[in-house]
Amino acid sequence: MSKKLKEEVWVETGEFDRSYPEPNPCIRLANTKERAKHQRLYKTYGITLLEWQEMFRKQYYKCRICLTEHPRMCVDHIHIKGFKKMLPEEKKKYVRGILCFMCNTGIKGFEKTVDGSRNRQQLEGTYQYFKEFRLKGE
Repeated sequence: MSKKLKEEVWVETGEFDRSYPEPNPCIRLANTKERAKHQRLYKTYGITLLEWQEMFRKQYYKCRICLTEHPRMCVDHIHIKGFKKMLPEEKKKYVRGILCFMCNTGIKGFEKTVDGSRNRQQLEGTYQYFKEFRLKGE
């Protein structure tokens, strides 16, 4: 079956791929990019495309940390042992928000302890460091 015919069959019947839930029973994903994004989000984070869009809308389409619009947005989640092997419904519990690429890579080193004491200490130290070495002209 050709790719175009597969898409037409899926849009008309909804029988293209049942391994991933549809974002909304009334909406069919005719766009291949949207379908791929939906499947990746569900498999990786346990959220549907519609849930991602709603989360992003609640953040006013901006990064949750720096509050800027960025072309490359990432789903932020709590990193715990065994996350990749969890069922999608379980993964959903650990999603925190949507961040820009820069903020997402910037916070990687801050989430190493469960109680957060080291995290707060690192963040405070980072803040003091940058406060001490301000850019010229500020």
